[in-house]
Amino acid sequence: MSGVQCIQDKIWIPQFGTKRRVDIYLPDGYDRNTKERYPVLYMQDGQNIDEPGGVFGHWNLKKSMIKLTDAGYSCPIVVAVHHAGKDRIVEYSPKMPWTRSKALGFDYLQFLSKSLKAYIDNRYRTKTQRIHTGIGGSSMGGLISLYAAMMYPEIYSKYIVFSPSLWLRPSFYSNEQLYLKLSHAQIYLYAGTQESKTLVQNLMEFKKMIRSEKKKDQVQLRLSVRSGAGHQEQHWAKELPLAIKWLFNDSIISVKNKI
Repeated sequence: MSGVQCIQDKIWIPQFGTKRRVDIYLPDGYDRNTKERYPVLYMQDGQNIDEPGGVFGHWNLKKSMIKLTDAGYSCPIVVAVHHAGKDRIVEYSPKMPWTRSKALGFDYLQFLSKSLKAYIDNRYRTKTQRIHTGIGGSSMGGLISLYAAMMYPEIYSKYIVFSPSLWLRPSFYSNEQLYLKLSHAQIYLYAGTQESKTLVQNLMEFKKMIRSEKKKDQVQLRLSVRSGAGHQEQHWAKELPLAIKWLFNDSIISVKNKI
């Protein structure tokens, strides 16, 4: 079988006592190259990753994966977890000591990093080490991915943070103490200039903070700013292959040797 395969599954979330749809995208060649193992990228808002007819559009993941493969790059297995609908914001909200509003982000990350990762590693040919494991998302999905850099730096080393909702947790771009455990990691940041008055500046502050003396040799960081782009799926779709290429570029392969 050729091309990118999408396997739809429903997985139990013990933290919430319910099942959730999860789409697993297997790169081209997964069935042919049976001895090869793959890195894994865990993405939020699975409904918007590659599902035609979505209310807000989608990211064209399969098309991007095929283009990257044709250009000679290997792609990770992408695990796209569908969001919780009306409870999406609550589920993606990081729980902090000073938080008064309802926030289930800690529980959600626990599911992702423990239950779901074990499930995926047991059923697919994955590279299980943190150096081969990434997490990403946009908006609230970008915020929860940044939260993972604080809570589970031993699980993830690669982060896709598109247009994060930093207005909800301003300390995320100003308090370097939150990232004390983060090391040997890569973070791909993105923002459009038409999203808000503060987003680009806040990400620049985050970049400056991470590139301080304490972290400059431990964390690789790339900030992409797209002029005229708003807070929309179509812009994140254009940025996704660039992020995957940069984060997983150590797995470049030769097109001539591709089976």
